[in-house]
Amino acid sequence: MARGGLAPPPASSPTAETGSASPSACPLRPLRIPVLLPRTNVMAVLLKLVNEWLIRGLVLSSFVAYLVQVLFAGVRWRRASGWRMLLLWPAYQVASLAGTQALANLSLGSASQELQLVAFWTPFLLMHLGRPDNISAYALEDNVLAARQVLQVSAQVVSAIYVLYKHIVVGGNAGTLLPASFIMFFLGIAKYMEGAAALWRGGLGSIRSSLKALRPMGLSSCLRSRVQADELDNEQALLAAHGLFYVSKGAFTDYSFGKNPLKRDRTRKEFSRGWKGVLKMVEMELSLMYDIMYTKAAVVHTWLGYGLRVVSPPCTAASFALFWLHGKDGQRSADVVITYVLLVATFILDVRCLLGALGSTWTYAFINNRYWLNNLVGTWSGLRLFLVSLAPSRLFIEEPASYRRWSGQPVTRVHS
Repeated sequence: MARGGLAPPPASSPTAETGSASPSACPLRPLRIPVLLPRTNVMAVLLKLVNEWLIRGLVLSSFVAYLVQVLFAGVRWRRASGWRMLLLWPAYQVASLAGTQALANLSLGSASQELQLVAFWTPFLLMHLGRPDNISAYALEDNVLAARQVLQVSAQVVSAIYVLYKHIVVGGNAGTLLPASFIMFFLGIAKYMEGAAALWRGGLGSIRSSLKALRPMGLSSCLRSRVQADELDNEQALLAAHGLFYVSKGAFTDYSFGKNPLKRDRTRKEFSRGWKGVLKMVEMELSLMYDIMYTKAAVVHTWLGYGLRVVSPPCTAASFALFWLHGKDGQRSADVVITYVLLVATFILDVRCLLGALGSTWTYAFINNRYWLNNLVGTWSGLRLFLVSLAPSRLFIEEPASYRRWSGQPVTRVHS
């Protein structure tokens, strides 16, 4: 005992001073497990964003893929490789996959007021599935397998009608969006069916069948004299190629006309001299054959094709006006913006397709094959000259040399 009767304080152990202890003496500390709640919240937010924007992302992907095809499909007329071809192939695939997936999600999802505008995008998906006018098939196999398109088109159209009925007709409070939907659905279904018909008409079997009822157009006296004098420019060579295009069709499909078509149309003399013009004309005929097999030319330049292109711009404009009058309460601002973008872009592309079709030399062949329309050839020539004068903008139509004549690059991959 210490002096004064007080006990000394207990001496602190070395381990207490240093703050360390042996494993056996140290009390167990609770294991700090990371709290999972924040991560769960993050995953929930991500899943919610995916669910909300999946259909919107698919529609935008389909739209972008459609624009890529509009801008770059024409490059295949002249070359078979390049960075534009690298963009064209995935765009061709995405347009089909995105549209199909978006229609499936809308069909299986629950109806809600918020999804009315999203359902209004369904006809635009059908248009994208139908392809633009400058591409129908990416490879010959697409035309060969065109018969299976009948089932696919039927399923997609039924799905689109169901989406319209569930989200807009039954959903209620559609207002002016209902007639706008009916108008756009008419255009979407018509263009989708037209794209499937273009694949069918682009097959060699269909081309061969079309020759049986063909009335050969032949060459006009003006073109005949220019071929003989070897004075054909690119425009005249293209028009002459239309006059003798049935010869190339027969050669491609191994079809026999019974009699020599050149002798029957009294054009044998044109091939006895002026070989430079003849070779240029044959080159143009090959590009016309490309149009039949890989674009929608076979269905665009018909009465139904012209009629659809005439009514499309005013119908789209009417839908735009109806949507403008539609109340936007309860709708996402992003959905409203996307809808306006789709309507405006569709209207511009419809006008472009109409002017491009009317100014095409295929229209010249359409008119020239019908005697009672021959007086319109002069009007068509003036329209074409006006559109060709806009070639720097490349909005509607171009001079034949800029896209019809082959660039000379290898063709081993052109149809693959």
